[in-house]
Amino acid sequence: MVLRFVKTSAHLIFALSLFTLPVAGLSAADTIRKVKGETINGDIVKETSQEIQINSGAKAQRVARREIAPDGIAYDGEPRELIEGKAALAQREFEKAHQNFQALIQFLQAASGGADSGKSEKNEKNGKAKQKVAPKKAILSSAIRQIFLQHALYGEVQTYAAEGKADELGESVDALLKHAPDSFYLLEALLAKVRQAISQGDEAKVAEAGEYAKQRAATAGVGAEVADRIAILRAEYLLKHNKVKEAESIYQELQKSPVGVVAELAKLGLAEIQLTSGQIVPAKMTFNRLLRESKEPLVKCSAHRGLGDAQMKEMHFPAEGDSPEPYQQALLGAGACAEEMVVFCKKDPKNQKDAKPQDEYRKLARDLYNDVLHYYPQSEAAKKAREALGKLRAGASQ
Repeated sequence: MVLRFVKTSAHLIFALSLFTLPVAGLSAADTIRKVKGETINGDIVKETSQEIQINSGAKAQRVARREIAPDGIAYDGEPRELIEGKAALAQREFEKAHQNFQALIQFLQAASGGADSGKSEKNEKNGKAKQKVAPKKAILSSAIRQIFLQHALYGEVQTYAAEGKADELGESVDALLKHAPDSFYLLEALLAKVRQAISQGDEAKVAEAGEYAKQRAATAGVGAEVADRIAILRAEYLLKHNKVKEAESIYQELQKSPVGVVAELAKLGLAEIQLTSGQIVPAKMTFNRLLRESKEPLVKCSAHRGLGDAQMKEMHFPAEGDSPEPYQQALLGAGACAEEMVVFCKKDPKNQKDAKPQDEYRKLARDLYNDVLHYYPQSEAAKKAREALGKLRAGASQ
């Protein structure tokens, strides 16, 4: 089994389990922020692939995931192990991430009389147990809710995905869905398994992972969405490997997807194909429309990148006698797009592993503005470039 549980004495398990008992007079102060700005405070008691249930006062509310703003959920009393595990994963310190996630998993499963703990002992007797991790000296000295178990299990999924360990990734997805068949992280976990198979370029494994994902998702009532999301991943893979016509055909079909983000990603893909083939104007129109209409950080980030690429393609150094203004504006526009990429990468921490993406786009913006200063030091564009560089430096120092 992939989860590497530590040996813990019965006395310690009993002592730690006291922390999971309800404490009189205390309740969680979790927060859900909706896309339209409304905030709900209360106790999150259930999370599924399609909604979150929160008890606010004497009222139980169900909030659909599509109504929740990106990063719009804040948990009261989030375990230190979960926080440290996420931080370690962001820094690509995989062993440390595993130690934190697994310590929390073992603790919460032991506190609930989890069957997986016994399974681990059975495997150990057969000599099949994974390497053990050192026990944490102290689990949070406050009530740790069972709701955090699926978060820790998904942390294992993310860590193995980042490591590129296909077998362990598959086992960790199975462990998550065994605990929570309709997990809050159902889509993300299933797609992580498909991405891993696609990255290996093995058609048989891609088909196997795709079928597994569709079946598990269908049980939770989201089979059609998963099928469309898998198709998007497939199209991206084909485009990356220069199979443009096959990718274009998939994107054309997915524009009709009832899943909003899938339809938007399909439009992005088609715009990227247009841009590559020199159709700059229609590509820019799509990028600008998505920037105006989309509420998805990933889509907006990608649209900004596409608009920046389009600006760069439009930059032709002016010949003698030509007006330099279009070139100056293209440089400024591309720099602004690079700055937007920095902002949107920061706003969507789930799609980044460290600070490298922001640093790269910040450098690109800086280089573009410096080109304006170098070639056109006395122009109005140079004044704007200096202002932008000043703001860029100020933002980087914060």
